[in-house]
Amino acid sequence: MNANFFRSGTFAVAVAALPVLFAYPANAEFKSGDLYAAFSGHAVGPEFYTTTANSTRNTNRGHRIGIAVGYDFNPVRIEAEATQIQTPPKTTSHPLVNGGAETPMFGTITHRVLMLNGYYDFDLDGPFTPYLGVGAGLAKQSINLSASGFPSASGSDRIIAWQVIIGTAYEITKKVELTADFRYFDTSNPSFTSSSGSTYTVKGDAMQQFGIGLRYHF
Repeated sequence: MNANFFRSGTFAVAVAALPVLFAYPANAEFKSGDLYAAFSGHAVGPEFYTTTANSTRNTNRGHRIGIAVGYDFNPVRIEAEATQIQTPPKTTSHPLVNGGAETPMFGTITHRVLMLNGYYDFDLDGPFTPYLGVGAGLAKQSINLSASGFPSASGSDRIIAWQVIIGTAYEITKKVELTADFRYFDTSNPSFTSSSGSTYTVKGDAMQQFGIGLRYHF
């Protein structure tokens, strides 16, 4: 399947789902809600990037750490989330450098993200509560990269970010829940300038994130 088609399709699904998550039926009544705070950690799958400079970039598995504050209207939740994502670089290649071979790359790739998320919880009258969510916001991607034979690159760019979330919560106590979810996270394409003075745009695959967290209701 074409990657750009899949990315565009996922974004379209997320946008289409927003009315479901943020608009509660007019003839229904909200239950009393509560404020909550959440902490989560995720493993991030390896990524493959291409650039307008005709090079490629591969990363190792990374990690994501996030904190959030939200309000539970039951069954709809809305939250503000701040996350940091790091995906260590692995290799890079270019047809005119090192014979086109994959060359080890060193440095850091970091995303700092602010998101507004909306969720819908499915009440099963038990300790488990599955949920679906979508989010949108802004990210700052920062890089500091070097590889033998390649110009180094460092800098940052602000880009649009969005995500689709599917998971479940397990009630440990009336105030504490354990969560586990999968996130499909994507961004618009950032641009950077290398040490040689050339500007290029990075076109990346979406991140697949698997993780667990804790949610505390005040």
